[in-house]
Amino acid sequence: MASRELRPVLEGQKLKSRKRDVKEKFDPAGFRDELIAGILEAGGAPGGDIEDGAKFLENNTEADYRRYNEQLFDILIAGGLLAPGGSIVADGAAKNPFSCFEAENDHEALKRHAEIIRALVRRYKYLQVSLEESFVKILKFLNGFEEENITKLAQTTAFIFSMGLMSTKPLLSMEIESVVSTGLARTFITQLFRTWTKLSSMNAIGTALRKTGVDQKLHLLFPQNARTMQAIVGYFNEQTGFDQLCKWYTGLQTAEVKKELQAEISQMLKDETPQDALIERVRAVQEEHRIAESEVTKLMWPAIMGAVEWNKKAELMIEQALRHVKSNLKFLARWTKSDRAQIVLMVTMQEFCFVNQNFLKIYNRFCLLFYKAEILGEDAILSWHSKDHSTKGKSVFLADMNEFVNWLKSAEYEDA
Repeated sequence: MASRELRPVLEGQKLKSRKRDVKEKFDPAGFRDELIAGILEAGGAPGGDIEDGAKFLENNTEADYRRYNEQLFDILIAGGLLAPGGSIVADGAAKNPFSCFEAENDHEALKRHAEIIRALVRRYKYLQVSLEESFVKILKFLNGFEEENITKLAQTTAFIFSMGLMSTKPLLSMEIESVVSTGLARTFITQLFRTWTKLSSMNAIGTALRKTGVDQKLHLLFPQNARTMQAIVGYFNEQTGFDQLCKWYTGLQTAEVKKELQAEISQMLKDETPQDALIERVRAVQEEHRIAESEVTKLMWPAIMGAVEWNKKAELMIEQALRHVKSNLKFLARWTKSDRAQIVLMVTMQEFCFVNQNFLKIYNRFCLLFYKAEILGEDAILSWHSKDHSTKGKSVFLADMNEFVNWLKSAEYEDA
């Protein structure tokens, strides 16, 4: 066998060897032990100061928070690593004395623990996504937590929401049979709202829930036999300090009902449903959900106008609109008996015509038609013209109605 010929090598030349990447072993237990040991040393010993522990967590740049983000929040919330189902991994390890579950069940104490999380998330921006992901997991484990810890978790979650550290999306993770059927999801959101409504306005809370669609799915966190609007409002009414929440939820559900009713009216008109049947259907929904007459009026006009495919030629469209509206006078008259409802109709028509400007020139003709049909009264028309009109296209609509309004005023003067 021929020997390989050696190539000449310059004296002093170093031969480079390929470096092998050695991946560090993933060791959640080791991370936990080091972190909790540091917390205990910094301020977690008996009589220790939570401020010292918080500073250690925030300034511990040697800890790999990015890699062990899930374990970090387990330690901050539960005090140790969470096993599937919600129990803490039992291996004799020490617990984080500054965790949510180890805190006193007290407003100020839990607020301070939430502030620890806020400080970490602000220092390490990448933890914000991890925080939300961790809560998605943790809220699925409510069955594995003690009742007192569920209350603490709910209050801490309220503080985190009010601080704007995460969205309300994790609440939907409780929509599982094991958590909902036992009533734990309902218990959790009750404690959550009890604290959150003290920290934020109902408008801010409603906005946060709406951004993630939780407002429309809140009923899914109630047991199957308690998901009706009446049952949920009744439950909230039984809770102390839930008045604003009840008002918000009732308004939310009513808004959804009105949206559905508007679509239903349009469809019934497309199907040429007789006016009496249409009136009866709307009356039934109105009474069931206690919708004010003026609110029905407000949704009725866009429903009527949305039931037609309009002609593209302006002249033909005007005649088409007048015929269509005339065919629905009985329906309109049923929901415009009060001056308030009549003014709402005029304002709704005005804003509709402003957006759909093909109808701009026939606003006054609609009003005259309704006046002759006794759908609009003099008082409502004069009130709309003087003060109750919309600001949208105000000068154009008022100018178009001047002749009609002046005629009404002169007729009123002559009658006097």
